Amino acid sequence: MTFSAGGVFNLDVNASGIRADLDLYVEKHGSTDVTITDLPPDVSITSPENTTYSNSVVPLIFTVTKPIHWSGYSLDGGANVTISSNISLVGLVDGPHSLTVYANDSAGHMGASEAVYFTVIDTISPIITLITPLNETYSTITIPLTYHTNEVLAWTAYSLDHGANVPITGNTTLTGLGEGSHSIRIYGTDIAANTGESAETYFSFEIRHDVSIIEVYTSKAGCQPVETAAEGSNCTVFAVVHNPGSFTEIVNVTIYANDTAFDLVETSLDSGETTTLTFIWATSVFNKGNYTLKADACPVPEETETVDNTAYSPRQLLLTIAGDVDGDRDVDIFDIVRMANCYGASPPSLRYDPNCDLDDDGDIDIFDIVVAASNYSKSW
Repeated sequence: MTFSAGGVFNLDVNASGIRADLDLYVEKHGSTDVTITDLPPDVSITSPENTTYSNSVVPLIFTVTKPIHWSGYSLDGGANVTISSNISLVGLVDGPHSLTVYANDSAGHMGASEAVYFTVIDTISPIITLITPLNETYSTITIPLTYHTNEVLAWTAYSLDHGANVPITGNTTLTGLGEGSHSIRIYGTDIAANTGESAETYFSFEIRHDVSIIEVYTSKAGCQPVETAAEGSNCTVFAVVHNPGSFTEIVNVTIYANDTAFDLVETSLDSGETTTLTFIWATSVFNKGNYTLKADACPVPEETETVDNTAYSPRQLLLTIAGDVDGDRDVDIFDIVRMANCYGASPPSLRYDPNCDLDDDGDIDIFDIVVAASNYSKSW
């Protein structure tokens, strides 16, 4: 007798037959209450099936008949591995396997599936995708070699320019390349001894001097509806500088507000290095208005490609009355309310609003509020 749920059930039993000692036909009837406690989850495995798989990656799909608090599986009689949903069993070795899935409900009633017996005979080659280098020209003295595979590999190597395989254990870098064209391919063997290879990538290496500006932005970046800076206060400007060349370079970067230079920073960058430089824009000598920030890297000796030596801020910044945090050219109740809502905030709080940080010191405090209040009702 099987019950599909817990509860109290009334059990009626009817019996009839010949009573041998009396040689009489008799009928009997009885009734009783039966209490069934809550049943454990019924667990069923849909995949894997009782069959042979030609891949070391096999999907584990199971179903349960009720909400559960925990689930897990045991492979080949091993310890339970916790899972929260269907997964893929990866890295399965060749040979027979057994699998049982367990689940319990919030009351601690444990259910278990019937064991599934299956076999893995992996005959599928691994899929290897070469990510970098790309089909382009490089000048950095180290070039990243990165790749992706669809399964665990027991052995991996690369061949450069059709040379001997160089074993690797993961992503690495290529160094010591000669100038000119090159080709590279990744090879890999999975735990079942199936070998795969990536497509061949062609690239080149050129020795040259080069620097570039990747981007320029301010401490007010991302503010809506416009980015604003308080007239008379400082505003921080950032420039991301990169050395895509082959040599260590001394780089001089100048920052402009529209066409007026206001700060210069010198830095040293190794080949392939990227850094973010910080500049201070003292706005007291600038008129109110919209400004585009520009970062310009002075060409280094023997640099021939200078088109990427300059970058501009993606949005203009409005230099306005201190306290005009919404950029509508006046200080009104809307500005005060916006500042009050983020009072006391500093990064990385989501309440921190850089437009409201009038003195650009990394927090919104009483000094910002006092400055805004002193300009209340002013406009331009």
